[in-house]
Amino acid sequence: MLNHPSVELDEWYLADFIEQNVDVLQSHQAFDILVQFVSYLLQHDYGDFEYEIRTIIAALKRQADTNEIFWTEVQQNQFNHYFQAA
Repeated sequence: MLNHPSVELDEWYLADFIEQNVDVLQSHQAFDILVQFVSYLLQHDYGDFEYEIRTIIAALKRQADTNEIFWTEVQQNQFNHYFQAA
């Protein structure tokens, strides 16, 4: 989704994306993707999509249905710093 700038990322697209790609996951799948997604985001510049990224992360965390930590403290600090600067 984030790699296709021709796609208009509006509220409906995001809701459909979550419904079709996150809500269908089992909890362990959502957790695995959440871990990968955070790592991926920290290697790329998506500052213009802060709302969408935070919404997708929240949906994955909800679907994972766990309190297990999905990022390291270093990743959390990088993520927070990255989006505070955006």
